[in-house]
Amino acid sequence: MAERPRRSSLFEVGFPLQKDRGSSIVNIQPSIFEHRPQKVVFENTYKMEPNKKLELKEIEKLMENTLESFLQNVTYDAIRCRSLVNSLSLTIREQVKLLDYKRYKVTCWVNIMENKSQGVRIASRCLWDDKKDNQVSAVYCNTSLVCLATVFLVYCE
Repeated sequence: MAERPRRSSLFEVGFPLQKDRGSSIVNIQPSIFEHRPQKVVFENTYKMEPNKKLELKEIEKLMENTLESFLQNVTYDAIRCRSLVNSLSLTIREQVKLLDYKRYKVTCWVNIMENKSQGVRIASRCLWDDKKDNQVSAVYCNTSLVCLATVFLVYCE
């Protein structure tokens, strides 16, 4: 009687071994999606001051016009105001960026509250350079709502 070959491992599944059928070389080109662009490295400019001074009155006027055009005939609705705050913030931020203050990071913060003749106090604190960085606020009120928009401009050296 022929002996069975001894199992080498308890976990061997018993698949038949394939015979060597020669060799092959496969060359796979990298996919377009796998290509990672090389990171661009910029040299330091050593520029410590902005080219253009911030025109705060111009930014404030732009903010007031935007708030008025968006909120002119709007009544307060908590659900609608959520999306309105987002679109207002993005619009104001993009408009300030179009003023071409190079190397300034622009952040816009918008609050909309129901107008019920209540008092409100909104505060912000920032750590920045007094000579280059600044903030501008604009308020819009109608019979139904109060909107406060604040833009922070921080110079990046």
